[in-house]
Amino acid sequence: MKKYGIAWLCVLAVFTSVVIQDGKTCLQAKSKVKINETKYEIYVGSRKKISVKTKKCKFQSSNKKILKVNKKGVLHGRRVGTAKVYVTKKGYRRAVCKVKVGKYVSNLKLKSADTVILYPGGETIIQTQVTPQKALNLQVEYRSSDEKIACVSSEGKIQGVTPGITTITVGTKGITKKKKKLEKNITVVVMEEKMEKPIPTQKPSLKPIIPTIVNPSESFRPTTSPLETLPPTLLPDETFIPSATETASPLPIVTSEPPIETDFPTLEPTVPPIVVPTPTVIPTVEPTSLPVATATPEPTLYPGSVPDTQMVASYFLCNDQNEEIYTVYLLNKSYEGTFGCMFNGKSWSFGGSVRNGLEELQTIIAYTKTSGDGTIKVVKKSSNDYWEMTDNTVGQTYQLQAFMDDPFFGSPYGVVMVKGDTREVIQFS
Repeated sequence: MKKYGIAWLCVLAVFTSVVIQDGKTCLQAKSKVKINETKYEIYVGSRKKISVKTKKCKFQSSNKKILKVNKKGVLHGRRVGTAKVYVTKKGYRRAVCKVKVGKYVSNLKLKSADTVILYPGGETIIQTQVTPQKALNLQVEYRSSDEKIACVSSEGKIQGVTPGITTITVGTKGITKKKKKLEKNITVVVMEEKMEKPIPTQKPSLKPIIPTIVNPSESFRPTTSPLETLPPTLLPDETFIPSATETASPLPIVTSEPPIETDFPTLEPTVPPIVVPTPTVIPTVEPTSLPVATATPEPTLYPGSVPDTQMVASYFLCNDQNEEIYTVYLLNKSYEGTFGCMFNGKSWSFGGSVRNGLEELQTIIAYTKTSGDGTIKVVKKSSNDYWEMTDNTVGQTYQLQAFMDDPFFGSPYGVVMVKGDTREVIQFS
């Protein structure tokens, strides 16, 4: 009888939990605590409150080393990681929040070039890096200042539209400790048509031969070598006729042909047929003096010592073995100022002293840098390549080499050698 009594009590308990509503039966269940959000993100050291619709709830963290929560539901991030928060109330089923704790953003770096040259329809990808790696949000966003010139997608793909210059801004979605987002700008130059890049047929040797001066009257006064006063060497069956400047008395013409018989008597010469002067008796030719210049004089090839306030000791044109024209600048390695130049009227600084700049230009293997306004770009692709300076506004590129020690004349100056006549284009100052 006791067994049957217990069974009837269980059946009665089940039926008493049944409620009749609108002619239908249903089982009565507990309600769940209502919260507005189930996922939260919070920075280390910051606080955020959980939004709860159900009143008078209790809160508990699954990992107090990563995340703390007080009785009012305020979260406090302590360490990088993830944790859960349980929201409970008596008579209700609990709700669960997932919380991610991360660090503030500290730096945004461009891994791609900060100046991009495209043509209409051309594309390139922006590469960025957000640090630290454990930042709460590593994502970035992009925007173009003029989408009619160049547009950018949410993935960082830039596409040229029409010729012009515009700026692409890259910004972090995460914030710093000062509650600010970090940004970087990329200058985009969309060219009207492709520019043919000059490729030299043969590069000058790293130890150039002594150059032939072009337009010496514009650069310096040439010297006269003693060897130029020697007469030409005679070969068999050749005739030597000295000029009036080489001897005061005329010499007879001597040939290897037998004399022609005539009715006139043959005269024997009283002087030797060939006179070869020795180097000890060769008179030197004194150069004529240059006229006095009324304006600033042109630099000379072999300048004397220059003050430490003067960067350029001299500059001139020369040819290499392939008759290519180069502009050679002799630079004072003791110059007290910053190593820089003017390129088409635009200022460019190599940074540091002339000595340090020449050493870097000679030893650096690969390099890319663009001026702040995006107009000038300096590139070296490998150790065997020239340095290239490009004016992005006009698409003009010049190639140059640098030498710490003067390979031409052994002077105490450093050398920068630029392909072409750049005296009116590049001025070191």
